[in-house]
Amino acid sequence: MDALISSSASFPSRPALTLIAAFALLIAGETSQGQSLSNTSLRTTDDVALTAAAPNAAQASKGELLIEEQVVAEVLANNPSVEQMIAAWRAAQARIRQDRALDDPMVAASVAPQSFQSNDVGYRIEASQKLYFPGKRNLRARAAAFEASAAQKDVLRIRQQLAEEASQAYYDYFLVFRSMAINEESIGIVKQLKANAESRFATGRALQQDVLQADVELGRLEEQRLSLVRLDAVARARLNTLLNREPNEPLQAVPIDLMTPAPPEEPSVLLAKALGQRPELQALAQQAEAQRSKWALAQKEYYPDYEILGAYDTFWRAPDGDLRAMVGFRVNAPVRRGRRDAAVAEAQSRVAEKILAYRKMANDVRFEVTEAYEGVRESDAVVKLYGEKLIHTAEQSVTQAQSAYATNRSDFLTLLTAQRSLIELRMKYYEALSEAFKRRAALRRAVGKPVGGE
Repeated sequence: MDALISSSASFPSRPALTLIAAFALLIAGETSQGQSLSNTSLRTTDDVALTAAAPNAAQASKGELLIEEQVVAEVLANNPSVEQMIAAWRAAQARIRQDRALDDPMVAASVAPQSFQSNDVGYRIEASQKLYFPGKRNLRARAAAFEASAAQKDVLRIRQQLAEEASQAYYDYFLVFRSMAINEESIGIVKQLKANAESRFATGRALQQDVLQADVELGRLEEQRLSLVRLDAVARARLNTLLNREPNEPLQAVPIDLMTPAPPEEPSVLLAKALGQRPELQALAQQAEAQRSKWALAQKEYYPDYEILGAYDTFWRAPDGDLRAMVGFRVNAPVRRGRRDAAVAEAQSRVAEKILAYRKMANDVRFEVTEAYEGVRESDAVVKLYGEKLIHTAEQSVTQAQSAYATNRSDFLTLLTAQRSLIELRMKYYEALSEAFKRRAALRRAVGKPVGGE
């Protein structure tokens, strides 16, 4: 793009997330009735990930986990959009030889009387070849070569876009997979709460309202599960579509958790990389050079093309004479200057159009990189907030609520609300973590980071 610029106006942590494994619901002594409420061990998130009834979860035991890199590689290998752009690139490449080639030679034969009243018939055999003014064919081929290079950049662009779509679809699937595991765990916890509430109600130490509240909470979680089943089907369909499979084809399980994403590079570094490697910018630079070649070609249209020919005929010989050979030369007379002036002006405007499009795209790229970078920073901060503070605080709240309920210093609703808040925060934590990785995928695409095979 340097030549383009110089020849015109200047261009302007994740912390470990572990729940309390021991959830002592009721530790108050009830030995007078011969009953005691023992501590109830609850399944952790990691345990549930392998045993929950979420779709595809059973496949995790086979050790065949679906990872992001695998998804991206398969999408790039199987998605028809890439093949479509490659076909367009190959078509543009094939144009180079066509524009450099000469026109086919012409062969003509004619028959006529040698005079108006003559019975003698003469004939003529002629061959000719059109030749272009020096430089025209090379300029046409040069323009085609730059257009083919721009088409290649379109292949890179679609690959990067597909890589981003694949990553985002993967993390949507990861989120719904983890959410279904948490939902299943939550149902188990509330069922335990309900069982203990029923036990206390039977001994007169709790109200029937506690049991009813547990039933309401179970209904709410069941509604959530139905929504998650729909989201799971949509997420799988989106991934399968990108993979060029049937929408309802089963997928492997995802990893239990994700590693803490690395912080992004400084904005100045990202911006410099984006301006140097975004395929859209490179394509516009190549298109501008193609238009420069067409501009130079339009200027050469003021010069004539020519045609050489050779012929044998019988029209200029004596009746018993030999055939007469002839060599000829034709040129066109480029006298229609108005048409050529307009063609030059059009080509010049096309160059200016591409230069301005490059400048606009460069500004758009700067904004996209900045926006994506700030989105990553925000997501990282949210993940850290949930992982290091909010979930820990919610766990403490559950511990205190269960202790207070066990000693009759608090009611069942308070315990249920504390548990619900913890579950919601865990859901939001995974939502934030998924969003952090999705925004990194958007940042990679905004920077134009090469993907596999580029």
